[in-house]
Order: sequence, then structure tokens, then C-alpha cells
Amino acid sequence: MNKRLYKRSTLESAAILRSLSLRLIGLFLLSVFGATNHLTLAQQTGPSLTPPQFIPQVAQRLNQDRVRATLQKASANAEEGPRVRRSLAELLAAKRAGVKIPESVQSAGQSSADLMDGTPALTQRNRQSAATIQTAQLQGTIPYWSDSFTYQGLTYTYRMVGTDPKLGSKTTVVPTVIIPLRFVFPDGQVFDASTDIVDGQTAIQGILNSPIFKNYNFVIGGKNVGNTQYGDAFQRANFWDSVSGKAKNYHVLLGQPTVLPTQTIVVPEGLGTVDIDFISGEPNALIDASFLGSQIEPILTTSNVSPATLPIVVSGRVSGNRGFGFHGWRYNQAGVIQTYIFAAYHSNEFEGGSAPDVYILSHEIIEWIDDPFVNNFTPGWDYPFVSEKVQCDSRFTSDLLETGDPVELLSEAIVELPGSSFSYHVTEGMFIDFYTRSNHSRSVNGQYSFFEIGEQYGVQTGPSAPCTGHVELNNEQLFYIGGSNFTEAFTEAFGINNNDTIVGIYADSAGAIHGYLANNTTAQAVDYPGAIETDPRKINDSGLIVGYYFDAAEIPHGFSFKDGQYSTIDFPGAFDTAAYGVNRFGDIVGAYDGLDFQTHGFLLRQGAFSTIDLPFDRLTITTCINSLGNIAGFASQFFGADTGYPFQGFLLSGKRTSAITFPGSNQVEPWDLNDQAVNTGLFSNSDGHTNGFVTMGGKPYEVYASTFGLNNHGKIVGSVSYGNAVYGMVGTLPSN
Repeated sequence: MNKRLYKRSTLESAAILRSLSLRLIGLFLLSVFGATNHLTLAQQTGPSLTPPQFIPQVAQRLNQDRVRATLQKASANAEEGPRVRRSLAELLAAKRAGVKIPESVQSAGQSSADLMDGTPALTQRNRQSAATIQTAQLQGTIPYWSDSFTYQGLTYTYRMVGTDPKLGSKTTVVPTVIIPLRFVFPDGQVFDASTDIVDGQTAIQGILNSPIFKNYNFVIGGKNVGNTQYGDAFQRANFWDSVSGKAKNYHVLLGQPTVLPTQTIVVPEGLGTVDIDFISGEPNALIDASFLGSQIEPILTTSNVSPATLPIVVSGRVSGNRGFGFHGWRYNQAGVIQTYIFAAYHSNEFEGGSAPDVYILSHEIIEWIDDPFVNNFTPGWDYPFVSEKVQCDSRFTSDLLETGDPVELLSEAIVELPGSSFSYHVTEGMFIDFYTRSNHSRSVNGQYSFFEIGEQYGVQTGPSAPCTGHVELNNEQLFYIGGSNFTEAFTEAFGINNNDTIVGIYADSAGAIHGYLANNTTAQAVDYPGAIETDPRKINDSGLIVGYYFDAAEIPHGFSFKDGQYSTIDFPGAFDTAAYGVNRFGDIVGAYDGLDFQTHGFLLRQGAFSTIDLPFDRLTITTCINSLGNIAGFASQFFGADTGYPFQGFLLSGKRTSAITFPGSNQVEPWDLNDQAVNTGLFSNSDGHTNGFVTMGGKPYEVYASTFGLNNHGKIVGSVSYGNAVYGMVGTLPSN
């Protein structure tokens, strides 16, 4: 046995890696052994530990610091131009000809290296749902309203700027300030949004003169939705069923902005580059996105802008190397949420017209209006017109209601608004019912997008195609056990019973792994006597814990623990044994490596072992058993996807077997099953993307965490990696 293969939720023999499974064929009960191998030890009570340390500051960072961490969608490549923006006409022609749509257009992975909008950088694996923002934190912020919709039994709540159009005419004016940025690069070059000339005017002048703030006559499909600002026109058209009726004078307007003093950012060596755009011949100034994000926060703080005001930070011809623009929110010094926008401003020729004038800002404006607090989660969505993905394309946005993102890869999404002296450009945007998938759109002309860019090619935007998205957990909390440095913590949660008692593992200051038993207020070590490592996996309502430990020779053995007494669980004649699951009757499941050099599942019931194998598979692992006696696990012909034989998830109900799958995945590894037939575990795709999943009401959902356990009350546990740390996670599934 290799101890390393047992670490951190793997089935832990040479056969078992932390990968995932997909489908099964049948179950074969090989034999029943009458003997047990329980060795009851003297009573031992583990030492008390510091209670679980819940860390809201990490949850907040996961919300706000993605600018400096993981997901900012990228600007175009400095030398090659925008490599993934494509013509809808070409994509439709290819689709009609039966040509495979390029992966970069329909990918569900985080292929964000060449995109324009950086907002998801703030929210990837967002830990704070709409329900967890406290009312006090919103008092004094921008005016907003909320509503909800239901899809496949789940309710999705959203907040938007302004007032509810269903309640009638109301004009909302949000005070606005513009903060120009001036960048000094290491080579001495200076870029100043307040003085640099772009297409005959400065970026600030261009924004002030644009339809972002000036009125423009918007006629959509023959209907005049208003001589007004772009954002207001979009929102009026979005809720046209109400606006065209009793809310004819409904508006969401930006106040004419005050331009604040220019803020200077000195770019350190190695954190910024100035190249030449090969298409336009103009400078292409890029700044490290993490460094840029670190500068925005203090600039907003020192500018002392009211949280009821929208600050727009303008970088001019300088872009983050992973984002032309983004919108987000922060806590001000009084603890009130302040929303903001960051946007670059480029010429019509820059990178072949990929981000002209206010196109980037317009994208962020309508996304700010429809998702101001960056937490309007949806069921997930696919790119319109061309996508064929079963896992939602919107993963890169955390399935947010981002109105510009579904079409930002299409060149037609840059829409020209002709003017007498200058033609500005804004983005196409998706209406609310694109995300709700309602058969009736409440928007103007029953449309699902503002400009209907596909109509010129004979196709109309419809609601998003069905796809598998994520489920947002309620009351999600991250915690760690042991130690005081949360930035380097290591804690994982593997099981939770109906009393909300959690078991899992943590690392001490020396890096040694220990088991723990914890609730909200207390924690206790679970260390098998004489073991060099103990890994508790599940706990039932009577307090019976099962798991495995490593002896001095680094050989794993199963164990149970209750009322201070440990018992060894070794399958008779096996090389090694690991226990993984237990139900309320004390039935235990797990796996062992046999003398045949194969890995087998087992059931231990009333002192008798039963071997569980799937036919034709060399590896079968049983991971959980519920109170109905249903057993789940995974199997492979030869040790998982790394060997070319992916793990296949299975559910055994009596003598009937069925597959546990996740759409579009390469492997699925179920880890727990409750009495309501809700199961959870891990899945992975062929591209290496791995995450948790949960199946509720027969419908699969991704979970933005590694998930290992759940109870009958909808509580779910697992772990989340952030920075150099791994935190335990506990949350609540939404009602289905």
C-alpha cells in the first residue's frame, strides 16, 4: 500500500485514485463470511480541539478578490488580436454544413483567456449567495428591487437596479462619478485616460458624449423603446410587457457624471507591458490583472464616493491582461455595499475593432443594472445559436445573469449606433427570459435579446438551450480545525449526520493528518491509538464513526469509533481495508484489496461481511449506504481514467443496479446518499475539470466545491481550495 494514494478522499489502494466514474453494468455478490475481525480497544477519548473557526473573511475574499485570483476573463492577445471572437454568420454556416463548432465558442470550461469581460473574476466559486447579503449592508447603497423565477423546481432570486417595473412608472436616477486613471509604465511611457486622444477625443470626453449618458432614439423591431440612455433603453425593452402597459414612464438612468481627479498608478517592473497592436499600429498597454485589482480598492476608498453613487473607473487605452472591463462590489468603510465599474476605452481600429469606444462600458452597464451585486445566479445557460454543450457554457461566469457574456464572442455583438458626428458602439444583450427559459418572453416583441443579431441570418434568439448548471448552496460556511493561520489551513469535511455533527480530517502545524469530530461550538480529535494517520469518513445519528487509519507500516485498516471505543475493521484475508459509509442501523460499507490483487467493495452487516463486485471490473468501491439499505459507489475495469478505464458510478437497490452519472463528464465518483435518494460526490471531465455534484429530484447539478457527505435535512459538506489553503465546507441545499 502506498499511503499517499490514501490521502484526501481517495480510495486508497494502488487501484484507487481521486478521480471519478460514469456508469455501471451489474452487481455480483461473491460470498458471505461469517467471521468478523473487530478488535475492541480500551476506551479512548480524543483530546478537545479549538472549536471550528468559521472564516467569513475568506468567503468575502472569494467574492471580491477574484480580480486578483482566478477567473478574470481576458482581453485579446497583444500579438495575435482577439483569437476567439468569431462571426455568427460563419458559425451558422458551419453548423448548417455539419462542421463541428469550435470548442472556444461552445466550451463549458474556463476558457476565459481571450474574452472581454472580467466580472466573473470577482465571483468564480462565489461563496456568498443573494440570501447571505445582509439587509443592513444594502441600506444606503444604490436603489434596487428583487424578484424570482422557478426552474425545474428550484427558485432563483435576482436583484436589479431601480424599481420593479410591474409596480408602475418610476424614474430612478443613480448619481455617477468617473475616475480617470493615469498609468506610468516601467519604461517611462505614460497613458492617461483624461488626456490621451482616442478617435479625436479623450476617453472621458468620448464616454460623456456617448449614449451611455446622452439620449439616443432606440427603435427595436419597429417599436420605439425610448429616446434615452442605452442602459435605460435596454431595461425598458427587457420588461416591455410592463413598460408598454402601466409603466410607460419607467426609467433607470445614470445621473450626469462628475469627473473626479485623475488617479496615478505606477506600474512596477514586470507587471505591465506596452506592445504594438499589429492591426492598428497603436500601443497595446497591458497591466497585470492582480496588480490592477489591488489598486482599484484603495482608489475607491480614497475617492470617498457615497455607496449610493456609481463610480466608473476608466483606464483609457490600458487594459488588464485578463479583462477589458468588469463590474463588482465592495464594502465601504461603514460596511455598506458599494457597486462599481471598471472599463477600458479603445479606438475603432484597435485589434480590428474588437473593443471600440464605449462597447466595453456598455457591456458592464447593462450587467450592472441586471446584476449589481454580482450574485444573481441562474440555472446556467449556453451560448445562443451554436452551442451544443450539455454542461452549461456559463460555468466561467458561475452561471450568473450576465447579460452581455452569452454573445461576447460574436463579432455581431458589437452593435453600431450611427450618429451625426461619431458612431458609437454598444453590446448586444440578453433579456431576462433567456435565462428563465420561459416559453413566453416578457420583453419587447417577445424577443430574448435586445438587437436580435441573428435575425439578419434568418435565426432568432431563443431561450437558452437546456444544460446542466450548478446549484448555489444556502448559508455556506468555510471553516478550519487546528492552528491559527487560516491562510495555510488544511481541513476537509467528509460526513455529516442528522444532528449536524461533522467528521473529517485536518492538518496540524507539523503537517500531520488527524481526524476530527465537530459541531458549531466544539471539536474533538479522532486519532486511532498508535496510528500515524486517522481519516474518519462518515458518522451516523447514534454517533458511530467509520473510516480508516494507517498503522506504523503505513498499511490502512478500517475502524469504527463510538463512546470513546475504537474497533478495527479488517476484511478477513485482505491486504488492507478502508471503511467509508455507515447508516443508522450500523451497516458499514467500504473496500479492500484481496489476494487476487483486485479491489472489492464490502458490506458489513450484523457482524457478517459480504463482498460486492461489479462483473468485469477489477475495482469496485462501495462508499455509502442509506437507511433503506441502498448502496452507492464506483467501479472500473482497471483503476480509473488515468489507465484509460474511467470510474463508473453505481447505485445498488436490493438486487437492482443503476448508473449514477453526470452529463458530459468523463468520470463520476459518488460519496454519499441520503434517505431521500439525494446523492453527492465528485465528477471530472476529459479536460481535467473536477468539481462536486449533487443529484436532487433526479436532476444533476454541479457544486462549486468538492462534496463528500450530506444528511436528510439537506446539509452538505466537503472542502474548498483557496490560495494555499483547503477549508472545510458546510452548506444547505435549496428545497426542491
